[in-house]
Amino acid sequence: LGRVGEMFAHRGGRRGMKALLKPEQVRLRARMGTFKDVWAGSYNTIARTTSGEICVMGLNNYTQVAIPLSRGLTFFMPEKSGDLTSKQWGVVAMGQHHALCLEEGGAVYSLGRQEYGRLGLGEEGGDATTPTLVPGLGECVEVACGTAVSYAVTAAGDCYTWGMGTNGQLGTGDEEDKFKPVKMGGKQVQGKKVIAVSSGGQHTVMIVQ
Repeated sequence: LGRVGEMFAHRGGRRGMKALLKPEQVRLRARMGTFKDVWAGSYNTIARTTSGEICVMGLNNYTQVAIPLSRGLTFFMPEKSGDLTSKQWGVVAMGQHHALCLEEGGAVYSLGRQEYGRLGLGEEGGDATTPTLVPGLGECVEVACGTAVSYAVTAAGDCYTWGMGTNGQLGTGDEEDKFKPVKMGGKQVQGKKVIAVSSGGQHTVMIVQ
């Protein structure tokens, strides 16, 4: 999604499946300039243009791309997200049904599906339809998402995790879901700085200095 109109996306439409399988350029309206940054999740793509606008493509069934459900569940071509454009993001990370956004000043925001605690906003409340500040983190320099998990690395080199804990991918020493950010512990990171983190469906990798 992002370069093929809806009428051509279902089984390839009149153009056949080759239209979906062959890489081609994603095009923008001329006034929006060209792409500057791009981030991908399980079913979504988010891109920043040279004019500073944030465009989204893909699934929006939990408002994970910050567009009201009344405007659509799926976007087959680049669509501007006003809520995402309203702030200056350094990094955007996408999971299966949620997103983390790192503001240039170091604050972390989450949006999308709440289940398993992946938003870091506590057990109460529902899904986040707009970017919502994740409390208790301080200044962060990196964020990452797995399928239903979230990570934030602070300027001090600590790694905070939250979301689905099955299989121990949160690094907290147990397999419990975490609904708020928890500092990752263990002897492998004691006295060291985490400088990068990435996650898949049920595992996590880090670079520690």
